[in-house]
Amino acid sequence: MGKIYTLGLATFAATGSFLFGYDSGVMTDVIASHHFLNFFNTTKTSTIIGAINSTFSGGAAIGALMAGLTIDRFGRRMTIQMGALLATVGAILQCAAQNLVMILVGRIIAGWAVGVLSMSVPVYQAECAHPKTRGLIVGLSQQMIGVGFIVSTWIGYGSLHAPDTNSLQWRFPLAFQALPAFMLFVGMFWLPESPRHLIEKDQEDEAFRILKRLHYDGSNMEWIQTEFTEIKTTINAERAITAPGWTIMFKVPQWRTRLLQGTLVQVFAQMTGINVINYYQNIMYEALGITGNRATLVTGIYNVVGPLTNLVFITFVLDRIGRRRPLLFGAAGITIALVCEAALNSQNEDGTKTSYSIGGVFFLFAVTVLFSMSFGSIAWVYMSEVMPMQIRGKGVAFATGVGNWTVSTLWSQVSPIALGKIGWKFYLIFAAWNVCVTIPTIFFWFRETKQKSLEEIDLLFGGRALGALNDNLDSKALELESAGTARQVENVTEAAAIGVNQIFSSDLARELRYGRVEEGFTEDPYLSGELSYAAVVGLQSRNILATVKHFTGYSEPEQGLNTGPIHGGDRELRTTWMPAFKRAIVDVGAWNIMSAYHSYDGIASVSDAYALTDILRGELDYKYWGNPIDSDAVTLVTLKALPAKTDVEMGGGSFNFKQLPSLVKDGRLDIKSVDQAVSRLLRAKFEMGLFENPFPAAPRDQGPSLIHTDEAIDLARTIDRELIVLLENHNNILPLKKTNKIAVIGPMAHEYMNYGDYVVQGSQDRGMTRLDGIRAAVGESAKITDAQGWERWRNDRSGFLQAIQAVKEADGAVVIVGTWSGDQEELWAGVNATTGEHVDVNSLNLVAAQADLVSAISDTGKPTVVAFSSGKPITEPWIANSTAALVQQFYPSEQGGNALADFLFGDNNPSGRLSVQLPSRRCTIGDYGHVDANGNIVFGHQYAIGTPQPWNPFGYGKSYSTSEYSSVSLDKANTTVKDTLTASVDVTNTSHVDGTQVVQLYIVDAIASVDVPNRKLKAFKKIRVKAET
Repeated sequence: MGKIYTLGLATFAATGSFLFGYDSGVMTDVIASHHFLNFFNTTKTSTIIGAINSTFSGGAAIGALMAGLTIDRFGRRMTIQMGALLATVGAILQCAAQNLVMILVGRIIAGWAVGVLSMSVPVYQAECAHPKTRGLIVGLSQQMIGVGFIVSTWIGYGSLHAPDTNSLQWRFPLAFQALPAFMLFVGMFWLPESPRHLIEKDQEDEAFRILKRLHYDGSNMEWIQTEFTEIKTTINAERAITAPGWTIMFKVPQWRTRLLQGTLVQVFAQMTGINVINYYQNIMYEALGITGNRATLVTGIYNVVGPLTNLVFITFVLDRIGRRRPLLFGAAGITIALVCEAALNSQNEDGTKTSYSIGGVFFLFAVTVLFSMSFGSIAWVYMSEVMPMQIRGKGVAFATGVGNWTVSTLWSQVSPIALGKIGWKFYLIFAAWNVCVTIPTIFFWFRETKQKSLEEIDLLFGGRALGALNDNLDSKALELESAGTARQVENVTEAAAIGVNQIFSSDLARELRYGRVEEGFTEDPYLSGELSYAAVVGLQSRNILATVKHFTGYSEPEQGLNTGPIHGGDRELRTTWMPAFKRAIVDVGAWNIMSAYHSYDGIASVSDAYALTDILRGELDYKYWGNPIDSDAVTLVTLKALPAKTDVEMGGGSFNFKQLPSLVKDGRLDIKSVDQAVSRLLRAKFEMGLFENPFPAAPRDQGPSLIHTDEAIDLARTIDRELIVLLENHNNILPLKKTNKIAVIGPMAHEYMNYGDYVVQGSQDRGMTRLDGIRAAVGESAKITDAQGWERWRNDRSGFLQAIQAVKEADGAVVIVGTWSGDQEELWAGVNATTGEHVDVNSLNLVAAQADLVSAISDTGKPTVVAFSSGKPITEPWIANSTAALVQQFYPSEQGGNALADFLFGDNNPSGRLSVQLPSRRCTIGDYGHVDANGNIVFGHQYAIGTPQPWNPFGYGKSYSTSEYSSVSLDKANTTVKDTLTASVDVTNTSHVDGTQVVQLYIVDAIASVDVPNRKLKAFKKIRVKAET
């Protein structure tokens, strides 16, 4: 019952697509009517005929876009009815036309109607379809477009047999469409609304009843209940971050990606050249020497071949082999056919060679057959299924209005001219587009959506409802360490307000060439543990799952290359990598651990039974769930990782219902391993309260008031201020005077924010830039000039002159240089960057022309302050000696510009300390406490050239004030390993400026029986120290 009912529903709704096809073809025969031409005193080639055709296409583009305003508000069914009613009115106006104005208005309304129907029908069909038959159900749209075109052809052909003095020649074909349009309007009253739209409108009981009617086959009630829950869960999750209006689909990265793919598949369909052939095939036949009745016969056969091929394709092929392969096959085949068509035409320009003409017709037919086996249906299927629920209406409206109708209108205007001017060469334009654009884009970017529910498709694009819209962009992990206070991390989150219930915590930052250093907390195990503790407490107190990663030994890969092997041994594992995890697991109880995806001493971390089972589950008594990154070795990963106590896979497809049952059934996987993994996952969900409150976001109407608040912005600015590290300040040039004329130099100061990777795409353009912050700080009291000087990743020095001139005309300069990153979509696509995941470097020097720019500005003789804006240490010690001052600002929040200005002008006295050392040479690896103050390695030697001693060590940072430490003491002279010692120290401010000190306590094990660092951080405290009176 369910399948038959759904098929009937989709077929009747496709009457709207029938009207699309009919109205697209009817004007061909109307324009051929002598009575029509005489009645309106025009000719076939007049501008009036062109206006009649273009008003229809323009109306369709506008109608598709305007339907995006109604389809979410009034529903899918009512929008289809609106289109049907408009089509009825348009048909009546056209057939009753007494003048050109009536015809033009009727065509605009008819186009508007077709635009509405062309976007609303596929959405309605997709949301009602079963995942296994969605290709067939939505493919009926293309089928009925073809049927409508055929019917219009034959009705027009029959009407032309009326006498030339009879207006029925054109009035009847135009009037006929009113009948199916009105039937569609009335019939939709008896069809149900989309169940997904009903759930969106909180009509859940009705939605469940309709789902059952659509999909129940007598034995799948459990599946229907699961589908209902999945739809409801997804809609509620998306509600947490959605906002009214059209701009939402451009702001969320995954949604923007899906919008672009849905639009591109429509563009690619138009760029096959199919509509050029459909509309202007008579011109093409004439070029082949085929005219008169022969041309009419060939056209009739051509118009039937496409729909018949499409029917076979959607019935037997589309839902079996998927979307991507037919698209690639179709694009390649159409390209070959178009090239062959062009070749035959080039040899038969006078149309006298019969064999060439037959070949030409064959390849034109080949194009429509290949199109019907690929883009014809898939353009509508993929477009409607790839959009997430919250933007499906507006997204499909945009894709149809822009990708289909706008491009189609363009070609309808250009094609007759192009065919007349360049003839057969016109085909090569489409062939070249397919080769250069369509095929690479589909191959490298499009996802396979075959037989997946609309909600499962969400997971192909990186998860549901991920990516905050207006929440505060917080500082990168490496910078949080520089603040020198762990407890503030507990206060930095707006995630709860938008329903995010999982956030990742960070690694050590050890191998400084490694691209993900920017995500690390610090190089120091103790400090990392304190930050991990604070992060877990802060997150989980709000029932947000803290994922501590990556277990373990992750961030010191060989040669600094991402996922490279790590060689450490058990002692290194326990003394360097385990302390932070132990702090997060034992002391606070993190709900999730993410395993690493490198190898440690030759064993893959995802299946390391010693680390995951013996240590994590055994020694640390970890009872919650762990997950690895995805892997393609499906069976191998499952059989090794699941018994090793890796419970959940983050993507990939190894741990799923397609793999596990067969592995358990044939005895290769113990069911106990599966049960234990499920149990640990459920434990975390219960403790998070997800079963009592599965949708923890703030109410939809309250969400905007809880994110990006004044309090959050102030907190971000405060933390950013404390994160800045003063590396050098010759002659106390800082703080600057607000009355000085200052030149701000460098692209990192202008219209670009460095947030690092794993941020919402487009975020780099949002926030307070350094230039904005400086201008806001000085107001009208000083003149601020600016120049970029160079462009990121380029060695071009042509901008130096403008920058130098700006500095010469100023009292001094602030130069911003450093590294830059991008969101993950950009990094995977190969966008140039110098930090971030997949972006490893072999040198810590400034990239491209930056160092030369600093040197050129410094050579002007004007006081120059340099600020490193970076996600990792920069090794350029010479800058500290050749400029007036040097500042380190690791990637900040969106308040980074304001924070830097507060620092530069003395509104904040710097107190930040380096959370990682700055090496003295570009490829020097950190010593991590194994180096004496004189630069000697214990029991070793210095380098032959240079020193292993860092340029600036861990914990280093200057201030605008000076302090002295004295009277260091311990509360006990003798102690045992079980005792707690209290250390005391007097800190005196010896300057006239109030300041803040980060007091750091290091210990030395002078009689250790094994090799240990010469000093280890064991405690730190930030204190406020008043100036001398």
